[in-house]
Amino acid sequence: MTPGAQREQRFVFGEVAATYHRVRPGYPREVADHILERAGLNARPGDLLEIGAGTGKATLLFADGAQRITALEPSPGMAAVARETLAGLANVAIVESTFESWPGEPGVFDCVYAAQAWHWVPPDVACSKTHSVLRGGALVALFWNRPQHDGHPLTAKLDACYEQHAPSLSLRIKPWQEIQSEGADVALLASGMFTDVVHHDVSHTVTYSAADYVALMETQSDHRLLPDEQRTTLGEALRTVIELDGGLLEVPYVTEITTARTTVAPGAG
Repeated sequence: MTPGAQREQRFVFGEVAATYHRVRPGYPREVADHILERAGLNARPGDLLEIGAGTGKATLLFADGAQRITALEPSPGMAAVARETLAGLANVAIVESTFESWPGEPGVFDCVYAAQAWHWVPPDVACSKTHSVLRGGALVALFWNRPQHDGHPLTAKLDACYEQHAPSLSLRIKPWQEIQSEGADVALLASGMFTDVVHHDVSHTVTYSAADYVALMETQSDHRLLPDEQRTTLGEALRTVIELDGGLLEVPYVTEITTARTTVAPGAG
């Protein structure tokens, strides 16, 4: 990367794709089971579209229940890792494209899902294009892993590291993409193209070594945009806090799932 070159936040994950795949939390089996049941695909395979496949963590969960998965991923680095992750799955096609640039397949998909990615799709495209590629009455499923910082015994000490070295990234300050994702159901309903919104949460826990937790933070897009020296100094401070507490950090997560169905136009059958 040329010094001073502009980097678009939604694409910086590819800079650390292998680390992303190793340390980012996956999703419990219950997430896919809930979505496939809501989509009516728990007893039959369907055609699925994934927006922002990343390194294939979520894709693996859905592969067994799909006739085919078209997995869109704009980052070449992330797509390369996904191809390794999903090697041998003949029903999965990885397409290097953003959702907005992808030409689309109108009205053919039984489910469109996005794991940790919906907030990167331009709002003026997200609902309308999703609706256009789904069959009438089919499902859109949006989900995110949310770390539960409140009440964690080390939160105050970790936050003090941010206050000193990167105050805009405090653990208790919600990033813009999280704020946007919390309004996903509002956007779906406001579009007039979706109905039957259902929320479902799945809890799980991941334990990190100090080094892996720092690596996890370095895969966050807002952390990636920090100057290298600042990011390194922040990471060293976080590592010290965890190591002084025994060297392991148990992070509780909630996978927040929002599903909705396409409305069926009058006369459509």
